[in-house]
Amino acid sequence: MESMNIELHRVTADQKSVLNHLLELYCYDFSEYLNTDVDEKGLFNYKYLDQYWQEDGRHAFFIIVDGKIAGFVMVNKDLKIAKEGYCIAEFFLLKKYRNKGIGSKAAYLAFNQFKGSWEVSVITINKPATQFWLKAIDQYTNGKFQSISKMYNKREKLFLTFNA
Repeated sequence: MESMNIELHRVTADQKSVLNHLLELYCYDFSEYLNTDVDEKGLFNYKYLDQYWQEDGRHAFFIIVDGKIAGFVMVNKDLKIAKEGYCIAEFFLLKKYRNKGIGSKAAYLAFNQFKGSWEVSVITINKPATQFWLKAIDQYTNGKFQSISKMYNKREKLFLTFNA
């Protein structure tokens, strides 16, 4: 793989509409697992976007590859099983950037920015995401992570917890 410059850039309030456009693509990708529909305007309308500029503990970043927006990572503290720490709320890479090590590097940049306990959850029917997170976290932690499978909101989810 050729060397690529991968960075996280905090999404500013002025860039919220750009993130919103990418969230529509993310919701589209995810719709096959959540069985979601668009509204009458053809939009999914991610409902937590404004909270990233209104509430402490929420952080949105663009994943930048060689100066181009390649996706996003959204971090918050809305933990489901851990008592404290951070979680990946949403994570998305445009398809052309997938399976090149970019997602793992972007995840590691997020983990390193927020040291401490982490929780990553994934719906188990989303096999590509499950495989991605298991591999990325295993490599990041050298196998030092916990994996718990449980029902959450009527869906089987895999919860991965570890320390950064």
